[in-house]
Amino acid sequence: MNYDIALIRKLLEDSIFGSIVSNILVPIIIVFVFYAYIPSSVLFSFFLAGIIIFCCRLYYHIKLKERIDNKSKNINKYLVAYTVCVAGSSLLLGLSVWLGVLYSVPIANILIVISIIIAIISGAITTLGSVLITFMVFIFFSMFPLILALIYQGESILRTFAYILCAYTIVNIIFSVKFYKSFKYNNELKKKFKILYDESIDGIALIKKHKIIECNISLAKMFGYDSMEEFLDRNPSQYSPPSQIDGEYSTRKMLKMLSMAHKQTTSFEWLQNRKDGKAFWVEIVLTPVEINREKIIYGVWRNIDNRKKAEAKIIDMNQNLEKKVDLQLQDLLKKDQQLQQQSRLAQMGEMISMIAHQWRQPLAAISATSGAINLKSQLDKLDKDTAIELSTKISNYSQHLSSTIDDFRDFFKSNKEKREANYDEIIQSVLGIVEISITNKNIKIIKELNSKDKFNSHPNELKQVILNLIKNAEDVLIEKEIKNPIIHIKTYKQEDKNILEISDNGGGVPEKILSKIFDPYFSTKTKKDGTGLGLYMSKTIIEEHCQGTLEVYNNEDGAVFKITLEG
Repeated sequence: MNYDIALIRKLLEDSIFGSIVSNILVPIIIVFVFYAYIPSSVLFSFFLAGIIIFCCRLYYHIKLKERIDNKSKNINKYLVAYTVCVAGSSLLLGLSVWLGVLYSVPIANILIVISIIIAIISGAITTLGSVLITFMVFIFFSMFPLILALIYQGESILRTFAYILCAYTIVNIIFSVKFYKSFKYNNELKKKFKILYDESIDGIALIKKHKIIECNISLAKMFGYDSMEEFLDRNPSQYSPPSQIDGEYSTRKMLKMLSMAHKQTTSFEWLQNRKDGKAFWVEIVLTPVEINREKIIYGVWRNIDNRKKAEAKIIDMNQNLEKKVDLQLQDLLKKDQQLQQQSRLAQMGEMISMIAHQWRQPLAAISATSGAINLKSQLDKLDKDTAIELSTKISNYSQHLSSTIDDFRDFFKSNKEKREANYDEIIQSVLGIVEISITNKNIKIIKELNSKDKFNSHPNELKQVILNLIKNAEDVLIEKEIKNPIIHIKTYKQEDKNILEISDNGGGVPEKILSKIFDPYFSTKTKKDGTGLGLYMSKTIIEEHCQGTLEVYNNEDGAVFKITLEG
């Protein structure tokens, strides 16, 4: 029963005539048709019932209208009551056929009454159709008893007619639903247009014969008037200064624009006058439309005074703008280089820590082996085979240390030229540096590498980004003391894009800072001397150097950093 007020208003506007017809005129006709066959007392009771229902409908019609006019909240209660009265009206029509059947009225007379009821139902679509439930109630309570009466009567012709009426009822219901939807849509469209018209920040006007005949309040206020009536009462020549900026008379130029607007949509900038005489700039769009077969112009005014002032400032600044831009650009490039250097130094500090960790075991092994050589020499037990075996171990340990140095040196090589690489080799190179350190902290690294395709990029810069993302995940897992900590590295191909995802089960990034983590100097590790440059530089490298994208989101376990590179 939650119908728009406009739909209920439409019901009330059209239903007075319908109630007079269905509750007074039709009962009179039915009494006349059945008069010779049904007792007068029964017909009188039938007609009296119609009058009573009409009075009830009229009463609730008035009450419902009052509630709508007063914007009362209990409208639905009266709409239900009115619908019940409509049900009574329709039931009375259906019962009239039962009277004809029960009192053995000739079939011809019954068919006359049925024809009248069908005509009433057809007309009810337009009078009750704006509130669908009311029409549905009307057609059900009139047609259902009518059809039952015809079937009960038993005559084959009436039985056949009953089946036809069943089909007619279904068609009527379908048609009424379509009518309601169409009416509701048109009503919503009018409502939306009224909102757009009344509440638009732009001024809107209808122009007929070179004069504004209607406008919204925004247009009046734009010109400094308190009401639309005051604005429309003014002579149109008062809306503009005598001449426009090009020296042409405003009246003559506006007539030219209106003449053009009658043929096609025309837009232009115009100098207007406020009520206080102060000039201001507007942009006007004039569009030819047809309303009630009459051609008029639909005009939209937009205040562009601030924009024109800004344009004037831009013109004044234009002479030295290029120099300022160059200086700013150089400053930005310098700052960017400084940020990169700071990020690199911070990362190198972490690298030195990892080198120390990587070297600890080989150095301890070299120390132990050299100690063994020294001890065996002192005990005269250093034979040739033992000496060769121990010296070979020292050589292997030394080569491992040298290889580690090469890995770290290659990691920080500055190579500005792109070359072919794939995620597998880049990730393996990074894990060769950090995997031992991470696994020693009981953090499990899961690798799901499904992208073997090569792409052109800067591998060393990609390594720095991947290393930074893995180290960030490690820091989060350690800081939050996650049980069974996991870093998940996943690569895959999606269409022509190579995608790398690095995720953890550390609970994710808080939503309030998710949009800020790529900002320079923004860090969640201030207590650990975080620079706030790692993620900023990572995003810069991926998006500006590698022409890819770096984004972050949370899944159910933690944060996911996603790198996307073109194939």
